[in-house]
Amino acid sequence: MREGLVILDGATGTQLQALGMPDGESPEIFGIKNPDAIKAVHQGYLEAGSDIIYTCTFGANRYKLP
Repeated sequence: MREGLVILDGATGTQLQALGMPDGESPEIFGIKNPDAIKAVHQGYLEAGSDIIYTCTFGANRYKLP
């Protein structure tokens, strides 16, 4: 990795909501059902200059997922 400033991606959940994720839906489940939405969000962050793209797993734990 180059030295200096590293740009991370942004709020994936917020972007998924803008692409139609319903209120209360788990972003992880929505991403599995709608892989093109995840691709679009990640592509947008890459085009905006992100060096690092995180996976959509913020709430991926045994308490939140079915």
